[in-house]
Amino acid sequence: EMIMNDTSVSKAMAYLEPFTASLLKPFNGSVPSLVYGTQFCEEKPRCCITGFDYVIHVYNNIPCPRITMNATGFGHCDVLNDIDCVMICISTNDRVLYKRFVSGLMTAFFGYYVQGNDQQLQYLLKAKLMPIPVTDLKSDLNC
Repeated sequence: EMIMNDTSVSKAMAYLEPFTASLLKPFNGSVPSLVYGTQFCEEKPRCCITGFDYVIHVYNNIPCPRITMNATGFGHCDVLNDIDCVMICISTNDRVLYKRFVSGLMTAFFGYYVQGNDQQLQYLLKAKLMPIPVTDLKSDLNC
C-alpha cells in the first residue's frame, strides 16, 4: 500500500510471489515492476489464493512498465533453505538452480531499471535465456 500512496518512494519494485487483497483496482503512477510467481503456488497445498496472486490480481492492477512470469516446476518456498516447518509448496526440482535463477532475475531487473544497464533487459524478456522453464512471460514496457 505504501507504493500505491506514493510511487516516488521506489525506483523499481519486485513482487516475488505476491498475494494481496488490498490491490482491488489499478493504481496510478509509474514504478517499474517485476511480478513473479511459481507453478505450484496455487496447487495443493495452496500458498496463494487463485485470483489474488501474481498475474490475475497484481500484474493486471499495476501500471507499466511491468514484466511478469511464472516459474514452471517450482513452488512458493523453493527459494528458501531447508527448514522443517516450511515444507509447503516445495518441489523436488533443482532448488540450487532455482535460487540462482531468482537471484539472476533480480540482478537483471534492478540492473536495468535502477542502474541503467540496457544489456540486462534481454534476460527479463527472453525465456530461452533463462535456465529454467517459465510460462506466462509477458511485459508492458511502452508507457
